[in-house]
Amino acid sequence: MRLSSGRSLSVITAIVAFNEAEKLKTQFARFAPGHTDEMLLIDDGSTDGSGDVGRAAGATVLRHPKRRGAGAAIRTAIKYALEKSVDVITIMAGNDKDRPEEIPRLVEKLDAGYD
Repeated sequence: MRLSSGRSLSVITAIVAFNEAEKLKTQFARFAPGHTDEMLLIDDGSTDGSGDVGRAAGATVLRHPKRRGAGAAIRTAIKYALEKSVDVITIMAGNDKDRPEEIPRLVEKLDAGYD
């Protein structure tokens, strides 16, 4: 992601979901270019096709074969981000209550020295 300072930071947005296929369709549709460099869906053992929705939206999908809980899904996302050496990982719930359009504002604040 190119910042107003001229710097560039790599940003992954991980969405954690268990049986949220319908809400994920709306959530992925809210992403616009520049919101994130990569969308990552952690499918925590869903049985409703949540992973298919993520793939159709262009997300990288990591699937737990059975439900392990939000904490385990977040750890999976963080491990993936660390392996890819990204600068920033944002994590959202798959219930469409988080706002992808806020990601650039968050990253700008990080670049300005906030933590």
